[in-house]
Amino acid sequence: MRRCSDFLTTSSNLTAPHLLLSRRPSSSSSSQTLTLDDPPNPNPIPLLHSILLSDPNWTQNPNLPHLTLTLTPTNLASLLQSQPVLNPKTALSFYEWIGKAPNFRHSLHSYAPLLSLLVRSNLHGPADRIRIAMLKSCTSAEDVRFALDHVLGHHRDRHPDAKHVLRRYNTILVALAKFSMVGDMVRVYRRMREDGILPSVFTYNAMINAYCKLGKVSRANVHLGSLFVGGHEPDTFTYNSLVLGYCRGMEVDEASRVFGVMKEKGCRRDEFSYTILIDGLCKNGQVGEALKLFSEMEGCGCRANAHTYCVLVDALCKENRFEEAEGMMDEYDSKGLVRNVVMYNSLVGGYCKGGKVDTALKVVGSMVEKGCKPDSWTYTMLIDGLCKEGRLNEAEGLLSEISKKGFVVRVATYNALIDGYCKKGNMDAAFKILEVMAENGCELDAQSYNELIHGLCRERKMYKGMALLSTMLESGLSPNIVAYNSLIQGHSEEGDIDSAFRLLKLMNGSGLAPDQHTYSLLIDALCKAGRIEEASALFDDLDQSSIKANEVIYNALIHGQCKKGEIDAALSTLEKMVSAGCLPDSYTYNALIGGFFSEKKLTEAMSIVNDMVERGVEPTVVTYNILINGMVKKGDLGDAKRIFEQMVSSGCKPDACTYTIFIHAYCSEGNVEEAENVIEGMIKAGISLDVVAYNSFIDGCGNMGLLDKAFSALKRMADAAYEPNYQTYSIFLKHLFKRNHAEKIAVSAAEIWKVVHVDTILELLDQMIAYGLTLCISNYQVLVAELCRRGRLEEARILVSRMKESGLSLNEAIYTSLINCCCSLQLYREASTYLYSMIGHGYLPHIRSYQLLLSGLCDHGNVEKAKLVFSYLLGRGYNFDEIVWTILIDGLLKKDHFHAFSEMLSIMEERQCSPSPETYALLRKEYPSLENGLQKEMKG
Repeated sequence: MRRCSDFLTTSSNLTAPHLLLSRRPSSSSSSQTLTLDDPPNPNPIPLLHSILLSDPNWTQNPNLPHLTLTLTPTNLASLLQSQPVLNPKTALSFYEWIGKAPNFRHSLHSYAPLLSLLVRSNLHGPADRIRIAMLKSCTSAEDVRFALDHVLGHHRDRHPDAKHVLRRYNTILVALAKFSMVGDMVRVYRRMREDGILPSVFTYNAMINAYCKLGKVSRANVHLGSLFVGGHEPDTFTYNSLVLGYCRGMEVDEASRVFGVMKEKGCRRDEFSYTILIDGLCKNGQVGEALKLFSEMEGCGCRANAHTYCVLVDALCKENRFEEAEGMMDEYDSKGLVRNVVMYNSLVGGYCKGGKVDTALKVVGSMVEKGCKPDSWTYTMLIDGLCKEGRLNEAEGLLSEISKKGFVVRVATYNALIDGYCKKGNMDAAFKILEVMAENGCELDAQSYNELIHGLCRERKMYKGMALLSTMLESGLSPNIVAYNSLIQGHSEEGDIDSAFRLLKLMNGSGLAPDQHTYSLLIDALCKAGRIEEASALFDDLDQSSIKANEVIYNALIHGQCKKGEIDAALSTLEKMVSAGCLPDSYTYNALIGGFFSEKKLTEAMSIVNDMVERGVEPTVVTYNILINGMVKKGDLGDAKRIFEQMVSSGCKPDACTYTIFIHAYCSEGNVEEAENVIEGMIKAGISLDVVAYNSFIDGCGNMGLLDKAFSALKRMADAAYEPNYQTYSIFLKHLFKRNHAEKIAVSAAEIWKVVHVDTILELLDQMIAYGLTLCISNYQVLVAELCRRGRLEEARILVSRMKESGLSLNEAIYTSLINCCCSLQLYREASTYLYSMIGHGYLPHIRSYQLLLSGLCDHGNVEKAKLVFSYLLGRGYNFDEIVWTILIDGLLKKDHFHAFSEMLSIMEERQCSPSPETYALLRKEYPSLENGLQKEMKG
C-alpha cells in the first residue's frame, strides 16, 4: 500500500519553506528510569494466591502493601481463571479492597472472571453490582460489546427479585445508548421482554431518547405507544427527548407542539426543555422566536443554564449580530455566572466567521485575563479565521506557539492551514503541513485529502490530484463529491473531457451520485469545446435522472450555444428554463447579449437588455462591459463612453475590465496619451491595473515606437506583483523584432515565436534587467514553454543554460516543456534523460509526458523500452485508473498498439496495480474485441 509520505516525495517540490514547528515535548512522567538498584518485579500471583487461601486475616498481611505496587488487572484476572476454587466472598472482598488502592484501577478483563465466580455461587446481589461497575467502566463501543457478552452470558441466573433484573437491563440500555448502539439496544430490549421483565418508564425513556438523538421520531413514537399501553405516563425526560428528536429532524413546528403539550398535560418544563427547543429554533434560522422563548424562561420558573446562553450567543454571531451576542454574555455575567470556554468559543468562532479576526483575538485576550484558558478549538478557529483572511504567516506562528505550549493540535487545525495555502496556490507549503502532521503523530482525515485534491486541481496538477485520490482510498477514507467535482472540473479545463466522464463513472462506482454542479461542469466543458450536440444530449438526459436542471446548468448551455452562434437554440433553451420555473439571472442575459453582439445584431442585443430590466434583473458590471466592448468593436467610441456614464450614474462600479476596454481602444488608435488618462482615472477610482490592462498599454506604446515607456510600464507591473504572461512576452518580442529588422516585417504576436531569433529573446531579458526587473524562474518558464511548443528545442536549451548561469534550477514546468518537446521531435533518448533527471530532483512528471514518451516509443517499434519505462512509472504514485485512461487507452489503443496495451496491462496486474472495475467495464464497452483478454486479467 502506498503511504502518503511516499507520495509526497514525488508530488511536490520539496524546496518550500518548512513550517517552524517543534514536536510536542513528551511528558517526563510518561517514562520510567530503571536503576541498577531496582529489583525485577516478581510475579505477584503465587504470593497473592498464598495469602488469600491460607490467611483468614489477609487484610493484615505485611506483604499486601508491596502487592498494591505490582498487581495489575491482568494479574488479577489470571488468578481467578487459574484458581476456580477460591472463596467467592474472599475474592469479592479482595476486589473491593484493591479497587480502593490509589494506583490500581479495575478493567473489563478483571471484572469478567469475578462475575463468573459470583454467578456460579448464586451471589446475585454482588453479581449485579459487578455488572453495573463493568458497564459503567466502558469507554468505547468495543468495550460495551465485550461487557455485554459477559453480562448477558450470565444473565439468566434466575435472580429472585425482578426489580434487580430490571435495573440490570436498564443499566445495559444506558451503556449502549452512550455510544448510540441502537441496534444492540433493540436486541437487549427484546430479550428483556422474552425474560418476562416489564419495562419501566426509565426503560422506555432510554429507547425513546436513543431514537430521538438520531432524529428517528417515528421509531421513538412506537415505544411511546408501548409506554402508554404499559400504564405509564410520559415524564419531562420523555417529552424532552421528543422535542430533541423533532429538532434533529428539522421539524421545529412539531417540536414546538410537543413543548406546548407538556404545559397542557401539567408536565414540568425544565431548563433542558427550553434549551433544546431554543437550539432547534436557532438551527432552523428562527433566532427571533428563540429569543422570545428565552425571555419567557424566568417567568416560568426556569433559569437558563450555560448551554442556553452558548446556543444563543452562537446563533447571534452566525447572523453577525455581535452586539447582541456581547449583550447576552454581559447578562450572563450579571447573574453571577462564570463564562466557560464553550461560551467564549461561540463568540470567537462568530467573529472569525464574520471576518473579524482581530476582534476575535481581543476576545481571547480578555478570556485569558479572566482566568479562562483557551482550548485547542479556540486556537483552531483563530487559525482558520487568519487563513481565510490570507494571513498565513500569523496562522503559522500561532500554530507554532500552541504546539510549544503542549496543546494537542487537532487535524481540523492543520486542515485550516492546508486550505489556506491551497487557496493561495502554494501547494508546496500545503504539503509541508503534512510533514508536520506526521512528525506530531496526527493522521490526515478525509477533509485534509479533499482540500489538497481541490488545491491541486485549481493549479491544473490533475495527475497529482488523481495520485492523491489513490492514496486517500488506500488509507480507507472516502472522497466526497466536492473532491470528485474538483477532479472533473480540472480534467475539463485541461481539455480532457473523456477523462472527466470516466471520473463520473468512477464516482458512481464508489456510491456517490453526481449533483447539479457535476452536470453543470460537464455541460459547460462540452460547450466550451464546441460539442454543443453532446451538451444538449446530456442536458436532455437529466429528465431521466433525479437531477433537476438549475440556473447554472441552463446558463452553461445557453452560454455555449451563444458562443457557437446558435442564438435560436439559446432562445429555445431560455424558454425551457422559464417554463421549468427557473428564473433567468444576469448570467443568462449576459450570455444572450454577448451572443447577439458577436453576430452583430445590436438591435436584438439592446432588446435583451430592456427585457432584462423589465423583469427586474439589474444589469451587472459584466453586462455593461459587454455593451461597452460591443460599441468599441463597432467603432463607436462615443456610444461606449455614454454607456460608461450611464453605468456610473446607475451605481454600478466599473472594474479593471471596463477600463481595459478603453485602454485597448485608445491604444489601437495610437492615442497613448488618452490611454494614460484612462489609467489615471482608474487609479483614482481605487482600481488596480491587471495583466490584461498592462498588456494593452504596453502594446499601444510599442505600436507607437515608445519602447522605453513600454518597459517602464512593465516595471510598474512587476512592482504591483503581476508576473508577465505569454501575451506580455509576445508583445515585447513582436516590437523588438520589428525594431531590429530594417525591412519592417509585420509579424503578429501569435506568429512571433516561430520566427524570433534567440538573440532577440536574450535582448528582452537584458532590457528587463536594465529597467530594474529581477529575473526569476517564472520568467524563463514562460519563454521556454512557448519555444518548446513550437518545437524550438535548441533555442529553449540556450535559455535554460542562461538560466543556470544566473543560479536558477529547472522547475517542474520547464522539465515538462523540455520532455514534451523532445517527444514531439521524436528525440526519445533525450526525453528519457530529462524525465529521469526530473524525478531525481524530486518532481513527479506529468502523466501526459509519460503518454507522449511511451506512445512515441511504440510508434517506432521500441516496445521493450516502453515496457521498462512503464514498469518504472508504476512505482511513482500515479492513480492506476488514470494510467489506463491516459497512457493505455488515449496513448496506445487509440493508435492501435493492441499488443503493447495487452502487455502493459499484464504488467499492471502482475504488480498488483489493477484499475477499478469501472475502468475494466469502460474498456469492454469501447473495445469489445479485447473482451477475452480483459476477462483473463480480471480473473488474475
